[in-house]
Amino acid sequence: MLIFEFRNREFAQVKETPSTDVYLQVNKEIGTLELCVGKGANLIEARTAERQARSISASGVQCSNGERIGVGYQLSVNSDSSDGGLPDRLKKSVTEAYGQRRF
Repeated sequence: MLIFEFRNREFAQVKETPSTDVYLQVNKEIGTLELCVGKGANLIEARTAERQARSISASGVQCSNGERIGVGYQLSVNSDSSDGGLPDRLKKSVTEAYGQRRF
């Protein structure tokens, strides 16, 4: 399993236990991405990390050994923080919440 910390608005691979409240666990064997959001993360940081994790599941991320992984992996989001009564539309990605609108 590979771990990527979310710091300075981007994911960076680490070899040890993550030191941030937001991190991404990558399981290459079963093709999953698990975004973990701790209680210390604020809403903006969590949403930014989620958008980037969705992007990784579409285009992948480069590991420290040069390998690109994550393309087509299933993403799940695990949050320790309470939603604080957020509306459902704010808990989803923009596309999921509003769909493809044509103007």
